[in-house]
Amino acid sequence: MRPCRPRTSVRGTRSYAAGVTDTRARLLRAVHRDGVHRVLKRAAAAALSRLYVRESHVWIALRLDEERPRPSLPEGYVMSRGGVANLPALDGLGVDVQQAAQRLADGTELWLIWHSRDVVYSGWVFHGSAPTIAGPHGRVRLPPGSVNPEDMVTSPAHQGRGLASAAYRLIFDDLQRTGRANQVLGKVPLDNTANRRAVQKAGWLEFAVVCFTRLGPWSRTTVRALPAEHGPLPPGAAELTSWLTAAMRA
Repeated sequence: MRPCRPRTSVRGTRSYAAGVTDTRARLLRAVHRDGVHRVLKRAAAAALSRLYVRESHVWIALRLDEERPRPSLPEGYVMSRGGVANLPALDGLGVDVQQAAQRLADGTELWLIWHSRDVVYSGWVFHGSAPTIAGPHGRVRLPPGSVNPEDMVTSPAHQGRGLASAAYRLIFDDLQRTGRANQVLGKVPLDNTANRRAVQKAGWLEFAVVCFTRLGPWSRTTVRALPAEHGPLPPGAAELTSWLTAAMRA
């Protein structure tokens, strides 16, 4: 598949002193967890991303009323919805706890997998709108009946055990059973072949490619529908692409 050529965040009001204290605490935890070299490397990448960004993602869809693989969690693992009381446990996964608290306050669903007393996996399900760098002000409004799972994180010590696949199945079953959604939308990096194969194996179907470029204050977003010869397309692929195009311009 050929690559294509080709807005941003909201902050709450907090005291300067409290912000400095929180930042220092997060920095110390990151250094303790990942080491100075990795922290500095991430800081340099973050600084560069403020000047130049180029990303291409394939958007994918999954109808919850269609057949899909049904993997189970390995023995010893349990999944549940998370809440404010679980926020401290997210720090061990490298999750921004302050951002997580805001997401919960906004009504985003938090899902956790536990092994013994440890949280080894976390993931979010967005309703109404979802985060994406290519969207207006860093978000895209979702169509009615659709949700977006994002920021799924598995502890390195528990990777390779099928937790993510089982988590998707359990989350989607719950969404369908309670009627909170009938369709799931997501995105994967265009050049991540392994990830794309994995989501297709889980039943997702690709329908469009979104490319985003930012150079200083200038940015450009393009949406390209995938042709029929690309492979199986989700039901209503043309309508999904029209929605995505309009949402990126809203």
